[in-house]
Amino acid sequence: MADVIWPAGLPQAPQVAGYSQQDEERTVRTAMAVGPAKVRRRATAAVENCDVEIKLTRTQVALLKTFYRESIQAGALAFTWKHHQTGNEIDYRFLGAPVLVPRAPRQGGTEYWVATFRLETMPGTEVTSEPPDPPDPPPPEDPPVIVITPDVEAQERERKAERRRIPPVLVFDEPQAITPVAEDSPVILTPHNTKRLRQNLLEEQYIQQSIWFDDGEKK
Repeated sequence: MADVIWPAGLPQAPQVAGYSQQDEERTVRTAMAVGPAKVRRRATAAVENCDVEIKLTRTQVALLKTFYRESIQAGALAFTWKHHQTGNEIDYRFLGAPVLVPRAPRQGGTEYWVATFRLETMPGTEVTSEPPDPPDPPPPEDPPVIVITPDVEAQERERKAERRRIPPVLVFDEPQAITPVAEDSPVILTPHNTKRLRQNLLEEQYIQQSIWFDDGEKK
């Protein structure tokens, strides 16, 4: 980029009706004795010629003259301005001195001037604005944590009911038999008949222990 920048005190955009741009001729035509001319390209870098028209006050006219005569040394140096088509910064160089034409009389209190000049773009100096990087995708959300709170009261009620529950007891017809036979029918004790069956078992055990023999002694 150039060291000199277009002055901020001058208009930053040309008049629409007075602006035009055109690529510089980059081919060489050689006329032939017969037939069409031969054409070859002599440069690959594209140079645009831009015709610019800006509206100035008296103060801005003096500023433009100082900029052209001193800052860019009568057009010998390039300066940085924006490209009026793309909006990007690019280096320009004057192709001639600006032409200043008054458009309102000074006595009327509305004095203004119109400056017209031609610029050429310097190849390879346009600063293209790259689009910003897309934002990073948000991190994946953690799955919701499901906390299962145990029902302490229900567990306590279950434990109490388990303690009160009486397991079924198998009672066979032959209490002295070690291994029940197939025809023995088991009796399942339930809370309703447990007390009575236990009482019958105790009475039977008591009778077996209270057998008196013939000698009158209790064994």
